[in-house]
Formats: sequence, structure tokens, C-alpha cells
Amino acid sequence: MRVVSSVFVLLFVSLFIACSDNEDSIEINSLKLLLNKDLFNVNESITITVLSDKGEDVTKIVNILVDKVAINSSEFMPKKYGNYTICAKYGESIVSNTAVVTVLDKTATFKNHPIVEAFVHSKCSYCPRVHYAIDLVEEKTDAVIPIVYHPYTRDSWIDILYNKESLQLFEIMRPKDKKTVPQAFLNRNIEGDRENNTIKWRRWTYPEPNNIDEVVGLTYEQSPIGIVLKMDNSQHKVTVDYKISITKDFDNPLNMVVYLLESKILQDQPNRYTYYDSQNPIKNFEHNNVFRFAPLGVWGQKIPFFTTKNTLLLEDKVVFDMPKDIFNIENLSVVVAVVDSVTKQVLNARIVRKGEKEQFFEFY
Repeated sequence: MRVVSSVFVLLFVSLFIACSDNEDSIEINSLKLLLNKDLFNVNESITITVLSDKGEDVTKIVNILVDKVAINSSEFMPKKYGNYTICAKYGESIVSNTAVVTVLDKTATFKNHPIVEAFVHSKCSYCPRVHYAIDLVEEKTDAVIPIVYHPYTRDSWIDILYNKESLQLFEIMRPKDKKTVPQAFLNRNIEGDRENNTIKWRRWTYPEPNNIDEVVGLTYEQSPIGIVLKMDNSQHKVTVDYKISITKDFDNPLNMVVYLLESKILQDQPNRYTYYDSQNPIKNFEHNNVFRFAPLGVWGQKIPFFTTKNTLLLEDKVVFDMPKDIFNIENLSVVVAVVDSVTKQVLNARIVRKGEKEQFFEFY
């Protein structure tokens, strides 16, 4: 009996020492989660690796969570499109970085970002009406993308924000019998009959501040086109990296429009309305989303490597010189819109601002 007890004690001590040594050998202070890539297709395996602060592979001894639910594997095969958040956890307090992976599929639909194209003048006392309407829209949703053009200037009516490309666009979009500003148009939609030459660009109904839902309602639609942007700019160059997912076949080729905008430009603005507390002029009025440059032209150019068939991922970049008339490069943003090359209708758009955090596809 004593022999058995001694053997038992020796065995217990040996196991205790072995377990203690093992715990010391895998001491973990932090975790780093790695993925084999960040874009996947449905039913494609995602391989997950977790390293300790010492660089050791600890994947097998940590808990891996996908959308906060633990999985018993270092591989994950998504069955549905969307964005998934993945992290690893060791014990109760040590958590890795969180990675976001995007899973694409030809059945995916995306959040719609309609554009409002407003034509104004910095010396126009009627123009605060449209500025105020845009403010009201932005109070309701961040999905609408305003683009503000200044198409006119002359010696007696100088607009320092004038841009000749704005004038080219305005001459095409405005009604033939209405040359004055302000005017605002929605998503480059057209109304009328091409064969009978009765086409008109869809205007935001006057008075615009009373018809906010006309714009906000466009955000409830789905789009078969998703866009992700990243902008980097120096004093002399602007680089726009883009990813576009197209989950539907189209009858016509698609164009990509790229616009450089500038905000926070301060200038006194005449005002004949009660908007903005009836100030006239509005001192240091903040002009935002002002159109500054279109490197691919105001109507855009055909998307590289795209015909008319659905394409899950198109990835490339646009690089162009910084315009010389920019007031402050810290207040720049870039809009990329995908449009029908024939009808010119905007199918979806996205805006990225300088210093913005990483974007992901926005699924509907």
C-alpha cells in the first residue's frame, strides 16, 4: 500500500511540474491576428493565424470569434455575402486586433448613395435656398452626396469659386429656358422621351427646402454596385484607390466619374430669405463640397477591364496633379460615381474625405 502511495505522489508531482513548465512556455501578453487576405467569395475558406507577442504561432490554443461567436477552427467558410469581424481571445483579458473581411457574391446588393448636383453663385442672394435645403438633407442622412458647382463669373459678378467645367455641365443639364442659378438636379436621372427630343434632367422640386424627402427617398433604393475608396494626397498629387463590385449585367458600358471637392471655404454670401436667421449677407458663409476638378472629365471614362457583365471585383487607382487653385488641401474629398455611359444616370457613388478611416463595402 505504501509503494502504491509513493508512486501516486511521484506521478502527481511530475504532472504538476510538467503542467507548470508548459504554462511558462506559452506565456502570452498580447495577440496579433492575421488573415490570408481580406476579400473573399461566398464558400471560400478564410484561413486565420494568431501570433503571440513573441511571434509564436498560438492559433491552436486561443479562441477565435467571428462576429463575436466562437468557432472551433482556424478556418471559416462564409455562406453569405457581407462584412465579418474576426478576433482572437486568450483567457478573459487578452484580445487580438479585430480584422474585417468582406465576402462578395453575385447576389449582393449595396447601400445607395444618390448625388445632388447644385449650381450656385457666391454672389447670388437666391442661392442660400439650395444651400439650406442641402443642410436639411444632411441632418437626416449621411448617404446623400452633394456636389456644388459655380458655373458663372464675370467682371460685375465675380465668383472666385468659378470653374469652367461646371459651366460645361450646367449648359447641358439646365432647361433651355432657364439660364439662372440656383438649380439642383438629382442623380442625373432623366425624364421625357429621347426619340421626341423631350428629355429633361430631373430637377429637385422648388422650393427645395420643402421637398427634402424627394432626395432622402433615393437612399432607400438598393444598388447592384458597391464602391470602396481610399484617398491620399500630397502638396502636388492626389491618389484615389478604388474597389468596385458590380453584381448585375448591364445593357450599356459603365463610366467612372471622379470629382475632387473642397469644403470649409469661407466667404460672405448674400441672402434674401429667412434661412440662416435672415442674415444678409451671411458673414463667413461656409461653402462645402465645392467642385474643383474632374480628372476623367465631367462625364467620366469607361471603367477599365469592365464590359457589361457582372464583375465581383475591379481594383485600380487614379492619380492626378493637385489643382493650383485649392485653398486648403486638408479640406479635400473625392467622389467616385459609376454612371451609365449612354443615359448618364448615376448608379451609385461614394465619397472619401482626407483622413477618413478605412472604408468597407456597404451591403444593403
